[in-house]
Amino acid sequence: MKKNVLTFAFSLLIITITNAQLSMNSLGHVGVGTTGSDVFTLSVYGHLNIPSHLSVYISDNQQLLDRGTRLRLSTNTSNAYLDYSTNLYMRYGANASYYGAIFHSNGYMSLNSFYNYNSPSTYVPTYPLEVNGYIQVNGTVLPSDGRFKENIESLTNNSDKLKKLTSVKYDYKKILSVNQSVQVKSVKGNSLDTIDSKDTSTTNIITKKFDDITTSRKHFGFVAQDLQKIFPELVYADNEGYLSVDYISLIPILVASFQEQSQTIDNQATDIASLKQQVSDLQTNLTSCCNLKGGKLKSDNVISDETTNPVIGSTNIKLYQNAPNPFKSSTTIKMDIPQTTGNAMVCIYDLNGRQLKCLPVSGKGTTSVEIYGSELTAGLYHYALIVDGSLIDTKTMVLTE
Repeated sequence: MKKNVLTFAFSLLIITITNAQLSMNSLGHVGVGTTGSDVFTLSVYGHLNIPSHLSVYISDNQQLLDRGTRLRLSTNTSNAYLDYSTNLYMRYGANASYYGAIFHSNGYMSLNSFYNYNSPSTYVPTYPLEVNGYIQVNGTVLPSDGRFKENIESLTNNSDKLKKLTSVKYDYKKILSVNQSVQVKSVKGNSLDTIDSKDTSTTNIITKKFDDITTSRKHFGFVAQDLQKIFPELVYADNEGYLSVDYISLIPILVASFQEQSQTIDNQATDIASLKQQVSDLQTNLTSCCNLKGGKLKSDNVISDETTNPVIGSTNIKLYQNAPNPFKSSTTIKMDIPQTTGNAMVCIYDLNGRQLKCLPVSGKGTTSVEIYGSELTAGLYHYALIVDGSLIDTKTMVLTE
């Protein structure tokens, strides 16, 4: 009787297990809702429900579930949680040999991490989110409310600094290991600075790998070591000693430099307008103070009367514009004087038409006289060529400070 009862109970258990689709193979592997041989310790085909306030642990510590390396999935009435310690790796590829995302023990995250990709556990990211590759977004905004800021200063005198920057185009290396060095052009672009790819402050071997999209195309920018010499505030060093550039912060510097140049252009336009007005005034003054009847210039030092004989062959006499003009130290005034002429001179006049000095022209043919800036003060001047007492031509020159 006892034997029959046991047989009935065993049969009932088999029927129950069969109806519930719970199976165990010879290796002790359990399957729920599965068919065939299960290769994992527990295989479930269907939904797995964990009641609220309970957790699923994957841990290396069988006694203390919240200690050591562990992964815990839990819920409560409000939220669901995924806890990890020490790092959480999301790998991909046929052999799960690529690290798509790493959640580090300090709360930071790396996507497609490029540091120590052979041993990512040795790398601690410097920034809350580090991405090896391109990010496509519809837009980005940065906190810039004035209430967040202090020690606000205007940007000035940046144009000269920008002139020192060396813009370059370059390719990224696919892999940078400890045995490699990087050669970058210096600020002057002539010599080469050798930068060791090993951070001397740590014993970690630094290995860096860029993604294929980054290494397959040409890039434009600055070498961080060069930029650091001019704008050190725009360069950041990570935990491994590698440098990064804050290109966005260059924008206000460029805007400030543009405003400085615009102000300079506006000032120059004002100066040019003023110079044009001075030239116009000079011409008006010369007309009012000089007697130009018969081609003569009225001057006590040049002409004593209005009966001087006209210059023979005056059509061959020519006065050229001084060069350089404007000038600072000296300028040259050229002229063509025929052999048949007598005395010739070049006279200098101020804006009021007052004669300042006259220089005799000793040569014939194409000849010249030299005007020195030290003999005059900065400003506009009129100079005239007078041959045998007759005015031939006048021109204007500018002396700068």
